[in-house]
Amino acid sequence: MKKRKSNKDEVLAYMKKKYGENFEFYDVNTQQWNADYIKMVLFSKKIPNDNIVVHKNREDGTITDNYVAYLLEDKVEKLVLDLASQVYGTCKVFNIPSTSPLSPKISGSISLSNYVSSIESELEFIIFTYNSFRNKDDDVERFRKVLEDNLCDLYFFSIHYVKKSVFNNINKNNYHDYKVKPYSLFDGAFMLNNKYEFTYKRWGDQYSE
Repeated sequence: MKKRKSNKDEVLAYMKKKYGENFEFYDVNTQQWNADYIKMVLFSKKIPNDNIVVHKNREDGTITDNYVAYLLEDKVEKLVLDLASQVYGTCKVFNIPSTSPLSPKISGSISLSNYVSSIESELEFIIFTYNSFRNKDDDVERFRKVLEDNLCDLYFFSIHYVKKSVFNNINKNNYHDYKVKPYSLFDGAFMLNNKYEFTYKRWGDQYSE
């Protein structure tokens, strides 16, 4: 009788077939006790500082993961920076890769254009600019239109108007520190659907300018 593969071996085999590389196993069963999936955490030599999260559905055995979000992180970030710059000029954008597995519709070989145009990719971004926020409503509508024209569907994004004196200090390791007072002068949070319509739109408090 053929021995059944363990969940660990099954997931590692699935990931190798999907991405053509070997992964290192880190942890299993970190999900809530009543979850309908088994959660595992893997590592890749390509992105040693990030956790790859894999779920195996308990009922039908479907396996999903978030590795593509890390593989395409830099390319997506560059693309969105180019688009945001058309509206906000000199700005900084930071991609927040999904920490949860993506839809099984997102294949391991998906192209960049298909990835950014799919709502299933759940793209999240933070944008920093030192422009005046007096035209914030017009600017965010222009940005929405740029996204639509370029088929780039950001599931969620926030815009932070910061002091010009701190702008150059913001980087990928510390940007969370600059999302709040006294550095952030004004901010907004937005969500888009697959028709590039706002499903959520909120501006925060004005501090000073």
